[in-house]
Amino acid sequence: MARVEVRPEVLRWARERSGLADDAFAKKCPQFDSWESGLTRPTLKQLKKFAHDTYAPLSYMFLERPPEQERPIADFRTVSGLRRTGFSPHLLDTIYQSEWRQEWYKGYKATAGEDPVSFIGARQADDSPEDAAARLRDELNVKPTRRGKSWDDAVRVLLNDVEAAGVLVMRNGVVGNNTHRKLDSDEFRGFALSDPMAPLIFINGADTLAAQSLTIAHELGHVYRGDSGVSNAEAGSVNEGATERWCNEFAAEFLIPSDEFARQYDPDAQLESELKRLARLFKVSSLVILRRMYSDSALTHDEFRLAYARELNAARAGMKTRSSTTGGGNFYHTLTRRLSRRFARAVITSVLEGQTSFIEGLDLLSLKRSETFYQYAQYLGFNV
Repeated sequence: MARVEVRPEVLRWARERSGLADDAFAKKCPQFDSWESGLTRPTLKQLKKFAHDTYAPLSYMFLERPPEQERPIADFRTVSGLRRTGFSPHLLDTIYQSEWRQEWYKGYKATAGEDPVSFIGARQADDSPEDAAARLRDELNVKPTRRGKSWDDAVRVLLNDVEAAGVLVMRNGVVGNNTHRKLDSDEFRGFALSDPMAPLIFINGADTLAAQSLTIAHELGHVYRGDSGVSNAEAGSVNEGATERWCNEFAAEFLIPSDEFARQYDPDAQLESELKRLARLFKVSSLVILRRMYSDSALTHDEFRLAYARELNAARAGMKTRSSTTGGGNFYHTLTRRLSRRFARAVITSVLEGQTSFIEGLDLLSLKRSETFYQYAQYLGFNV
């Protein structure tokens, strides 16, 4: 049986890049140590499986040295003041898929003669995040106290308001429709692809619902600035860069206007109970409420840091992945959240009008069968 020579450094690159835990990797590739040491070499079939299991292109396995992959967009994430290194294959594939869909949508809008989205990149150099948030909130007619009765309602209402303004909002907890490739909210909470014709926001659906509201507003701040990049929106980060600080302050003001907060906040109430009450009222994370309190000088720096650490630990301990973003429930409802209703309707319209081929339409919607396409079109209100 023919064997394939693969450079040990390329094998190590693929293994490290995969992000797989040691035990999971050992089960998928028990021969790895032997290949790396040169004692044996993989067959082509084994190499194909290795590439698949590590989410690496098969062609890369034949390189003389590991590829130097540039990040497709900026990286705004920080951890303890240090920038993270690299994007996982799951994040990279999600970015590439989103860029592909964005490019298609730009062409669709251009063909239809539609105008750019007016506020994208409109932030002026001297705009404070508070003034920018207030202005955009008025332009989008977003009402902070009109958020429904549940966390899911709050995210849905906010998402619909942002999409109505012309921004594609895609929310998913897995790569595409692959439930075996789950996104990690510890790696990123969202990213923005700013473009005047087709601004796109991606929200990590594996995160808590309360945190998703902050991420939507945070990424909206990025496209308002004209930024494209990956974020890990953190309401209480003390090591954030200038861009992330601006977007976090923008998000806090966008979700909770300072004047409304002043009317609702009871400074004499016990902190923990007041956090819960205000979080329920505004349908945001208690971490955002703390940020608002701190920004309004209701808490000292030390009080803020202690309370934030406590609330963050509680949020992490109680975090549950939403089944609607990782599988289960109504398939078409889940698909619409993952794709953006605006984007899905555009693709279906273009296919039905003959501007986009049926095969490309299926690919854009991550569908495989024509029957499913027509059923989805009916779900979205098309008469087909």
